[in-house]
Amino acid sequence: MNKKAVSVWISWILILALAITISAFMYSWITSTTETATESFRYVYDRSECDNVAVMIESCNQTQTLNTNVTNKLMLAVDGLIFRIHYSDYESDTKNVTVKLNPGEKEDYLLPFDNSKTVAALEVIPIIQTEDYRIICRSRIARIDDINSC
Repeated sequence: MNKKAVSVWISWILILALAITISAFMYSWITSTTETATESFRYVYDRSECDNVAVMIESCNQTQTLNTNVTNKLMLAVDGLIFRIHYSDYESDTKNVTVKLNPGEKEDYLLPFDNSKTVAALEVIPIIQTEDYRIICRSRIARIDDINSC
């Protein structure tokens, strides 16, 4: 057999082995990257389950905190809350809280805020946990515009 023909076959085998190795590495890297990226997509917004969720809030302004009472008013348990503190200069702070608030239950929260600013409003957005994802119920926002001192 011709030595030149054997070296051509060996070079093709080496090229294929290199291509398969690079493909396996890329597959592993892409799989781990997409799994990490899709973690943030487990949130959905304003599904029909939100029709059975409502929170009521009462809040007063202490020196550096908002003393806030949240009550679950409807049939589904609330598994998380997003607090948005709006300031008079149109800036805002957001705080996420994981909680299990069953229907009819009340929970008190002390929310620290930037006391160099004036608090204009407080919003609370309920979150529901299902088996596959978390539902953020933006359509069920509870809001207080006038927050008095405690």
